[in-house]
Amino acid sequence: MSFKELDKNSKIRANDNASLFLYGYLENEVNQIQKMCKKGGIDNVNIIPYGYEHSIIGNIIDGNCKKLEEDKIDEKVILINGLSDFDITFIIKNYRTLNLGSPLMAVVTEHSIKWRFKDLVCGLQEERAEFEKMRKE
Repeated sequence: MSFKELDKNSKIRANDNASLFLYGYLENEVNQIQKMCKKGGIDNVNIIPYGYEHSIIGNIIDGNCKKLEEDKIDEKVILINGLSDFDITFIIKNYRTLNLGSPLMAVVTEHSIKWRFKDLVCGLQEERAEFEKMRKE
């Protein structure tokens, strides 16, 4: 496979439901992220509202969940579903220019799609703590 073919493949989205999900952002921050995504051709930006923390990620993506007990997580989270490697690189690179802090970021996988959103966030928080601990040593 040539580099040209690899580059072309890196722009292929996994499905028509490719989207970005945001949690813990203020309305003006969401607007900034949506504007940034539009520039990169990413039109499907969704908000995970408070009250969906105990919902299964796949149900959140499909829109098949009901608001449950609100268990607000004090984190900004970006959940990436089905976007291409090119899209993900674009998001990471351009998000930094918005100066909105360091969110927890995750790409939905065949395994994580079955997890509760809160469980994913707790796992990401643990990973962040481990990285920070290793960096200090």
